Amino acid sequence: MDLLFIFLLLFLNIILCYKLTKYYNTIYVVRFFYMYYIIQIILSLIIVIIDHDFIIPGHPIRNIKISDITLKYSFIVTIIGISITIGVKLTSTLHKYKCIGVYEKYIKINDINHINMISKIMSLIFCITILIAFIPSLPYILRVISLSFSFITLFIGIFYPKINNKKIWISLLIINFIVQNIQGSRGLALIPFVLFIIGYLISIYKTAYFKKRIILFCILTIPLISLFGAIASFRELYGRGIDVNYENLSKMVNFVFSDNKRSNESDNFLYGLSRLINHGDFAIIGLTPNVIKYREWDSFTDEIKYIFTLHGEEGNKLYRTQRGNMNYGSGALAKYGFSINETTSTGLGLLGDSYSRFGILGVVIYYVMISTFLTAIEYKLSNTYYRNKIFSYVMFIFFIYTSLYTLYGNSYFILLKKFLFNGSFVYVCTLSIDIIFSKRKRNYII
Repeated sequence: MDLLFIFLLLFLNIILCYKLTKYYNTIYVVRFFYMYYIIQIILSLIIVIIDHDFIIPGHPIRNIKISDITLKYSFIVTIIGISITIGVKLTSTLHKYKCIGVYEKYIKINDINHINMISKIMSLIFCITILIAFIPSLPYILRVISLSFSFITLFIGIFYPKINNKKIWISLLIINFIVQNIQGSRGLALIPFVLFIIGYLISIYKTAYFKKRIILFCILTIPLISLFGAIASFRELYGRGIDVNYENLSKMVNFVFSDNKRSNESDNFLYGLSRLINHGDFAIIGLTPNVIKYREWDSFTDEIKYIFTLHGEEGNKLYRTQRGNMNYGSGALAKYGFSINETTSTGLGLLGDSYSRFGILGVVIYYVMISTFLTAIEYKLSNTYYRNKIFSYVMFIFFIYTSLYTLYGNSYFILLKKFLFNGSFVYVCTLSIDIIFSKRKRNYII
């Protein structure tokens, strides 16, 4: 009976998302954010159908079955969809300009020389991400650059047909994938590839072979899920952050492709699939308020202070060592049984934060406010053209990527902090590159 209601709620959410897309097809961030939660329902459904007794991995205190939470989670996602729709309608009613879509902006950019120059600069920035795995003590400023420009593979994917250093980028993505997996950082290994593929699909959106590429990537995803399940087992056995060298590479390959991994491919597939689910959100929904009371206003002022603090989760060792004792952000998940310390953590997403504080009411308030805020920024960015369109586009992609990547695993205060510090850094760097290029171009013309 629960499965029937879950399917009905999934169908209702798909309809709501379709309506939102139909009437606001040039608004991207909150629509994609809503799609993320719908995908979470689908993933949990697949797991429940395959193994009804499957429990959330990495939760040492309580065995929480995904099947016990999926129905309630699906209902809350429906509330999220309604709240997002209200926020978008509210902003669209107050805004007098029509938003220009990302694809419509992209197809008008034909400055090949400028694109190639930026592609080369971005390849050097991406190398920093790889170097950090080899040299953990790399200067903090380089880490800031890497984190601030972590969206660049999306940009490269979108302009991939136009750039002239294609082989270099493919090589960098493969090297990064291998290096990050050795260290147990599956997110850093997978996300650049996923962003690149999404960007590439955008670039071929109106071509005849678009659907064939979609099918191909979907087929390739199935063995990758099992692969990541095996790599997760490798990380559990050997830990994270091990040295990147030939010995550890051989150790990982032997582990993944030998009998040392999980008992069979089905287990690997299920475990890999479960890693795509937001464990924090599911645990909070399953335990609040019956087992753990609502947090309400607990440490709310600390969240506000965090927005304006220069150091934080990225690069501050003191913060990482103390976060398990904090009552906000990932630290709030410690009371739910998750291991939060210097070396490991679980992100507290917007859903988990809102529901753990005020339940359904918190979800409505948070999502109406965040969708109104993000849609207003998207309207403004979409209709603001700088002297150079590529510069404008870089800022737009930063906004979309940062919003989506942050909010699924972090709350509003992390997002505002990234906008304030990382956004300012990307703005200054991109503007400087644009000015330098423009001067060189004028000198050449003269």
